[in-house]
Amino acid sequence: MRADLVGIALSAGPGHARYVALGHRTLGADAGLGREALLAALAKPLADAAVAKVGHDLKQATLVLGRHGVPWRGSTSIRCSPAISSTPPGRA
Repeated sequence: MRADLVGIALSAGPGHARYVALGHRTLGADAGLGREALLAALAKPLADAAVAKVGHDLKQATLVLGRHGVPWRGSTSIRCSPAISSTPPGRA
């Protein structure tokens, strides 16, 4: 896997989500928080199996964070599959 960590989305509950940019490389993009500082702050709750973690595609998240030295324990993965139709939009 060659994915790099450019940001992380976090939520403390419904209606309380934030995306934290860590390494966006586009013109005019905010540099965001320091990657090491954020990962250090997240390491303890992510390593604590007693802290609930729910998300989509957590296998990739755990692999990428693990490459950055952040352990991950205790999670529930939510898998969503989009509905796929062979009928073009607007044609019933």
